[in-house]
Amino acid sequence: MIIFYSAKQNAFFNDVFHGTRTIQISDPEWIRPTISVPDPEWTHPNISVPNPAWFEGEEPDAQTEPETVLIPDPDAVHPMIEVPDEQASAPLITVPNPACLLPPESELVDVSQDEHDEIFRVLALGGSVLAPGKKGRPGTAPAPPPTEEELKSRERAIRDRALLLTDPLISRHRDEVEASRPTTLTAEQYTQLQGYRQDLRGWPESVHFPAVGYRPEQPVWLAELIQ
Repeated sequence: MIIFYSAKQNAFFNDVFHGTRTIQISDPEWIRPTISVPDPEWTHPNISVPNPAWFEGEEPDAQTEPETVLIPDPDAVHPMIEVPDEQASAPLITVPNPACLLPPESELVDVSQDEHDEIFRVLALGGSVLAPGKKGRPGTAPAPPPTEEELKSRERAIRDRALLLTDPLISRHRDEVEASRPTTLTAEQYTQLQGYRQDLRGWPESVHFPAVGYRPEQPVWLAELIQ
């Protein structure tokens, strides 16, 4: 596999997934040759020759053998005909690969497998992104900080997960109360939990959103119940 890097697209390519630039195909202009073979429909001709069993001088009525007989012509030559040579194979020609997804050669540099693997090892550690280096070669750079929208989206996801995880506690407490059974949560814990959930719902409207330091704090006892 040959690996390439495009600084213009800041992406890796390879000839296995993205296809080679050229492929080999059977020559469409090739004409199958012919070979000469004996004509299978030919019938060997016969010629008339004296019959060695015939005796001259005998009375015609006494003759039991004809004066001549037909035999295969020894001088006949089996005619030949031309038929396609089924053993022949069309030569291969190299043509551009219509399925090739590689960018123009001028945009690419070759990358060794070791260089490629090292870059992805660094990227896997986090905190870095793929970036063009010197002379268009691949490299890494510190990852830019998340945008305001990304921070808001992340905080909303955390808020939504916290609400989802505490939904069963609210439902169970209500069921236990309605069934007049001992409750898993104390009345104080239930009040704290509902207050926490209300704070979570209002968190995206806070002037401090999405600053993590202002995120509503969950009750200290809650972690054990939602594990």
